[in-house]
Amino acid sequence: MTDTREPWAYISVYTNDRHVVSLSWYKSYSDFENWLKVNGRYDQARINPERDLSCAIIIKNTRESEKQGTVKAKPTRTNQPLLNEWEKVEGNIKITDPNQLEECLQKFVRDEKQDYRILFVLKNGNVFDGFLAEKDLSESV
Repeated sequence: MTDTREPWAYISVYTNDRHVVSLSWYKSYSDFENWLKVNGRYDQARINPERDLSCAIIIKNTRESEKQGTVKAKPTRTNQPLLNEWEKVEGNIKITDPNQLEECLQKFVRDEKQDYRILFVLKNGNVFDGFLAEKDLSESV
């Protein structure tokens, strides 16, 4: 319940009597992960770095203080314009190694107060982003 990492997926189950049960597949749900592997569905159920990601770009999180004293990350755009913008940021880190991409997928959160922002670039050109704490960056990154 205290894990702040993004879930692998959000699952909706529709029953015959038209009810919907919504669940989150949290990264800590190892029994569910094992069940998916045993039943040959694991690679179809979540992002696979080798198959689905072309790269990830990490940049320092520049935050702007708001009048109320809260901290907010700069807003994002989508796809190619955002990718071009991130690639131009001085000091960016581009990751293509599947093992490093997997590690970043495991650790990214939506908490804007973290030290770094990460942009995941899918092979189909779509992007999604999140945040990483300094302590979650591996030495290889």
